[in-house]
Amino acid sequence: MSANLCSLFSPPIPEQRSETIRWGKLYGSALGLALDRVVAGHDGLVVVITEDTAAAQHLNEQIEFYLPGDDLPQLLFPDWETLPYDAFSPHQDIISQRLE
Repeated sequence: MSANLCSLFSPPIPEQRSETIRWGKLYGSALGLALDRVVAGHDGLVVVITEDTAAAQHLNEQIEFYLPGDDLPQLLFPDWETLPYDAFSPHQDIISQRLE
């Protein structure tokens, strides 16, 4: 049984649109470090999807730690934090951040 192991400092990225690569067992801020390395070696847009807003904000803080300053523009696209049948609108800060 052989495992495909790679370095955290040069994680694999898809080379074709149809290719899928999954990273696993990235503990602590290892995901932020791996994304830092991917962004540093990639000239295009990198989109990261997280399971919820809290995970997105936590990952955003990790990336800011590894890439301080304005070297990398980061856009956080938050959840509406409302249900489809709610009778009220999302908070104005959330709407503004999504429009940005």
